[in-house]
Amino acid sequence: MTGNKGAYQSSQKAASFEVRDGPRPRPGTGQVIIRNRAVALNLIDTWIQSRGNMYTWLTFLFVLG
Repeated sequence: MTGNKGAYQSSQKAASFEVRDGPRPRPGTGQVIIRNRAVALNLIDTWIQSRGNMYTWLTFLFVLG
């Protein structure tokens, strides 16, 4: 595996997502890392982006999906 990218939302009601490098997880004992070839965002991700933080536990900068 060469790297790890994520769709980040930098602030509340951000105009767009930012795709950038993220931390590469290290598997623990009995765990594996799976490489994704395709991903999708859920409708709730677009609501969080356009309407602001409806979940009080979210802090910005966070990874969507």
